[in-house]
Parts: sequence; C-alpha cells; structure tokens
Amino acid sequence: MIHIQNPQPDICKAKTFHCPNCQKRRRFLAEHTEWYGWKFTCLTCGDAWDDMGDRFGRPFQRGWREAAVADARKRLKLCLEHKARGGGIGRKHGQGTRRQSR
Repeated sequence: MIHIQNPQPDICKAKTFHCPNCQKRRRFLAEHTEWYGWKFTCLTCGDAWDDMGDRFGRPFQRGWREAAVADARKRLKLCLEHKARGGGIGRKHGQGTRRQSR
C-alpha cells in the first residue's frame, strides 16, 4: 500500500517581499502547511522558498517557470475566492468560529 501525503495549506495570502532571483520587490503567494511551515512562491519568476530561506528545487524541463507562475496565480485566486466566501483558509484552527450558547 502506498500512502502519499499531500497536505492542503491552512493559511494562504498574498505578500510583498524582495525576490532574491528577480532582485526586486515582488508579490508572493504565501502558504502555510501544518508540519511543513511556510512556502513562498514568487508570482513573477516562479521560484519558491521555505520559511528558512532555502530555495525549492527547480525541475529540469522546458517552460517550468511559466507553469510555476500560472499554478501559483491559480492557487492564489482560489485562496482569495475561498476567503471572500467566508471559507476557513486564512484562519488558524479554531479562530473565527463561535460556539452557539444554549
């Protein structure tokens, strides 16, 4: 039996940081996943870094930057739409929920 772990981010947001690859301030998709921490993806160049400042590996294939940028923008759009509908992404566990008093 093969078990593949693919946790979904519990917090996602758009942030502006200095991109080491672009050498400019750029917009990033910031995603937090339990056990793995933060992942920051530049929405201009497609490179991604973890919360310790280490860059994620780059695939050895043609057109990976365009695909990475498109994927990050799609994930950011879904995240922002989900938050606009009042979804749970963007809140820590247990925050923003109220129990009904009886």
